Amino acid sequence: MTELTISGTRREPVGGARRRPAWRSSAIAAAAVVVLAGCSGPPPIDGAAAAPHVQTPSASGPGPGPGEAPAREPTATVIPSETASVEPTPTPAIAVDPVQAPWTRALDQLVSGPHVSVAVGVGERIVYAYGGSIRRVPASGQKLLTSIAALDRFGPAHRLPTIVAARERPRDGVVRGDLWLVGGGDPELGAPRLGTLADALAAAGVRRVTGSVAGDTEAFSRRWWAPGWVQGLSRHYVTRPTALVFDGNVAATPELAAARGLEDALEDRGIVVDGGARSGDAPERVRQLAQVGSAPLRDLLARQNHASSNLHAEVLLRALGADDGDPTTAGGADVVEEVVADTGYAVRVRDGSGLSHGNAVSAVDLTSLLLVAASEPWAPAFEASLPAPGQGTLRGRLLGVPVRAKTGTLFTVPCSTLAGYVRDANGRRVAFAVLSDGIPKGSSIAVEDAVVRLLASSAVA
Repeated sequence: MTELTISGTRREPVGGARRRPAWRSSAIAAAAVVVLAGCSGPPPIDGAAAAPHVQTPSASGPGPGPGEAPAREPTATVIPSETASVEPTPTPAIAVDPVQAPWTRALDQLVSGPHVSVAVGVGERIVYAYGGSIRRVPASGQKLLTSIAALDRFGPAHRLPTIVAARERPRDGVVRGDLWLVGGGDPELGAPRLGTLADALAAAGVRRVTGSVAGDTEAFSRRWWAPGWVQGLSRHYVTRPTALVFDGNVAATPELAAARGLEDALEDRGIVVDGGARSGDAPERVRQLAQVGSAPLRDLLARQNHASSNLHAEVLLRALGADDGDPTTAGGADVVEEVVADTGYAVRVRDGSGLSHGNAVSAVDLTSLLLVAASEPWAPAFEASLPAPGQGTLRGRLLGVPVRAKTGTLFTVPCSTLAGYVRDANGRRVAFAVLSDGIPKGSSIAVEDAVVRLLASSAVA
């Protein structure tokens, strides 16, 4: 049995060193000057960088709004863009090298004005960019960055743990005191996995718990807020992101709901719980009695990105922070920014889901990151996590086009994003990002889909 030290919000096996994986330092990035600007509101379409042969539009101001949600128009205060400090980063390996071709001239006819950014990349080059250095709010396109950071830090086979622990080992089949249920960020925890934990305890000979089944509330921050969320609105689109999730966290205290679920599972197996169920902060030192893992990260990300699940993304962001010793939204945001910075790029991260209009990324940087991701060992898992036409948030869009892409929408101040990969007429993988703000969603979708269809029908490289 493993003894765990619980100090504040950090839990580590006693004597165990904390793993700090990092993206390979052979960085790939776009050598473009980043101009702060952008929309705050629904997830904008992934955008592009400004090419020498294309006029660079000015950027419009940001505007908040929920991701992947029906349009709502509440009154909201727009938070001004922040100027990020400039720090040395690795030399970019993705060159911004626009080409002149019939398809680039056709793209020029599709995109215009200050509200749209588009970038297109192949291999290790950005081959088209319009407004590409303008940083805009990506809305749910933010989930691309969360996914990339999670795959880099954890790997596609990683499973997020849920642990049952106690102060002492069971003696003669009796757990003396409370039985603690400690979450590690599995966003899909429910009765089946709690049943697996109960089976393990029963197989180990546990017959009675003299205390309570207690759901831990301390592993991650329970704060239900992020910078750039809209007061009175954003929380309607994500339940409280806790370390111990249960059935989508529809209960006011999911840790208590999970504890009750485990109590029921134990009693179904003949294990008596004297003290019922409760929630609270686990003791500083406990012994692990059993553990169950989440679905592999590749599967979690597929469900996150197909359905644009805000809960998955926010819990995963805190799991990234926990891996770095700070299980908060801010801690996870720092990890995402660090992963991106290791490649030579700069993004502004305020949450994991894209509900925040404080997030910011340029079309060139986003497209370059997609090219970087395509060269990683986990690239197949990443690309498979993105919906294809007719799937998830691409339902009814781009049917028959060989594309996988993440959408994003915020409505308070209109923003839209579409970014991912499309196969061109020669079957080559092309990365693209379209980001827009300040124009109606229908107009944004029309531009996004037209860009993707043009790339699919052209010989891009």
